[in-house]
Amino acid sequence: MEERSGGKKRWVILVCICVVLAAAAVIGVLLIRNFSRKESYQAYAAQGQRYLEQEDYENAIAQFELALAENPDSEEAYVNLYYALTGAGYDIRAQLLLEKGVSKLESARLELLLNRFLETKETGAGPEEETAELTQEEKSLRSGKTTLDVSALRKFQNYTFEEYEREYGTGAAEAEGEGCRVTYSDVGAVFHYGEDAMESTGEPAADAVPDRIEIEDLSLIFRNFRDVLLYDRLCSLMGRRANAADEGNGFVIRFTYRDLGLQLTCDENGNIGGDDTCLLTLPEQTDGEAEEVEGVVLDAVTGQGLDGAEILMTSAETGAEYEAESGSDGFYIIEIPDGTYELRISRDGYYDFEDEVTVEDGMLQEDQEFALSSELAEGEIRIVLTWGANPRDLDSHLVADSLSSRNHLYFGRSTLTSQGETLAELDLDDRNGYGPETTTIYNSGESYYFGVHRFAGTGSLSSSGAEVTIYMPGQNPVTVQVPQGDGDFWPVCRIENGQVNLINEITEEMPDWWD
Repeated sequence: MEERSGGKKRWVILVCICVVLAAAAVIGVLLIRNFSRKESYQAYAAQGQRYLEQEDYENAIAQFELALAENPDSEEAYVNLYYALTGAGYDIRAQLLLEKGVSKLESARLELLLNRFLETKETGAGPEEETAELTQEEKSLRSGKTTLDVSALRKFQNYTFEEYEREYGTGAAEAEGEGCRVTYSDVGAVFHYGEDAMESTGEPAADAVPDRIEIEDLSLIFRNFRDVLLYDRLCSLMGRRANAADEGNGFVIRFTYRDLGLQLTCDENGNIGGDDTCLLTLPEQTDGEAEEVEGVVLDAVTGQGLDGAEILMTSAETGAEYEAESGSDGFYIIEIPDGTYELRISRDGYYDFEDEVTVEDGMLQEDQEFALSSELAEGEIRIVLTWGANPRDLDSHLVADSLSSRNHLYFGRSTLTSQGETLAELDLDDRNGYGPETTTIYNSGESYYFGVHRFAGTGSLSSSGAEVTIYMPGQNPVTVQVPQGDGDFWPVCRIENGQVNLINEITEEMPDWWD
């Protein structure tokens, strides 16, 4: 009996030891993981602080957003990100950030910052005052650089609730009559769904589309929008003129864009300011199958729709040819059966675009948006980045290897100069998916590195469907597909004396030449 009792005791002791060891292992893993996240947070926060001190607000924003992702409860990260956003002029994003931080952390410090921010807006100080003081010429220059983001409008026309959730994260849903409204605070947009879209859970069905969308940040639908868009330029972008209507509590101006209704708040003259908003009204959805294939042709430098482009699709199975021509907004419609096709898009003054595409159930399975590059002068090079809907923001980076300082061209520095000569420009920056994002090199005699960074949005770089096309006079374009791999950095190539040498790899760490 004693022997049995002793054996049982030993067994119990062994079990206890195993439990203790297992618990210790789990605790060790958690501690290591937490330590790693703490290290990452500290690294991002420190780098963001350096950028903030240098007044490099765009890079500071990127670093503090990464810091918040590692530590969502960091009050300090919220504060620093707020200062970076206001420094860059993103007032709406800054306000939404503080409101989110106050709600999440119940922070008195963030609440104080928010109150001060709102008081500043009410007194007319800050960025609004700066805009008011602009001369008419300055306003015209700002307006002239603004273009309609047809990629974003296409997204709002076609996305479902599931796709918005994947793109923007989980929104805040609340009942609204028999339907609901879903707010994405970080985006500055509210989506309204009707009764027919609802599930028993109180949320819209995965394939539901909203009836209307409230947009607080107009940079979501206008490229290069900087707090002012004059009436004449607005009408030019929309393709027709309209009158501002007095609604009693303010003026609005209404347009229709490809069955998408736009109602913009404005002043009595139809001019748009930084505090104005847009209400998008979507057409009723039909259950019929698509009988036509549609797409859009864009100017790679301006991002605007390109008219007069000839679209030719040749069947790989039968050799049959189908033709269409893009209209004033760059859109085209072509009746075509399902199958595989050789696509060619051409227009005078532009390089031809060629690709193999598949039509299935009346839709292009690849991207339906195509960017054409205008012809280049001798010694120039153009790099065009395109991708899918996700991640929503990929960024082009060009580094002049021969320059010792201020050699980095990206969204925070759109022009690269040396001794008064413009070496390269970032012609177009896209933040809402698809692209194009376009870089033009004017002096190909210098040495450059080119790469792509996943800046924001869901999905990985390798799954983005990203494609870089490099145009050079007298040569066939070089097309580079994003490779497989883990990481947010894609060093694409080195350009030396007009010769392209591919790197084409994805890395987790920023390359030495990138910084």
